Amino acid sequence: ISAIKNTKGEIVNFLGLKEDITERKLAEQNLKNERTLFRTIIDLIPDAVYMKDLQGRKIMANPKEVQLAGKATEAEVIGKTDMELYPADQVNYSLSEDLFVQKGQSILNAEATLTDLQGKVHSLLISKVPLFDGQGNITGLVGVSHDITERKQAEDEIKAAHKSLSDI
Repeated sequence: ISAIKNTKGEIVNFLGLKEDITERKLAEQNLKNERTLFRTIIDLIPDAVYMKDLQGRKIMANPKEVQLAGKATEAEVIGKTDMELYPADQVNYSLSEDLFVQKGQSILNAEATLTDLQGKVHSLLISKVPLFDGQGNITGLVGVSHDITERKQAEDEIKAAHKSLSDI
């Protein structure tokens, strides 16, 4: 609202403008609802899901990723690199994968192992894809690690049983 004055400087009227922001507010609410839905789905997935920026820092980690990192909350993981979260001898391969993905390539279902901070060895099936912004620029990556430890143990048991039967 602005005051309109005459030549003597006296206010003789007011000028006001209104803008209907209903659509913008509705769009904001829809975006908030979509983000909540997205996050709910990501958190319910039993696989480790994470996003990293171009410096390799975690910008999102679901509960399974937090657990694999040996932390209690996502806040303890956000902003940290794999070098800060995992044993150094296990990080080099992951870093080379990240660099490959940052060049626009995808890694799908690559097998890897991770020893967590409690010493438990996890067999993982890892997929990583580039994360793009609206202009098509790579801004980081999205990764999913599926724990196949039980399957690998069962495979080893079958192989051992087959070998013992073959030796008979």
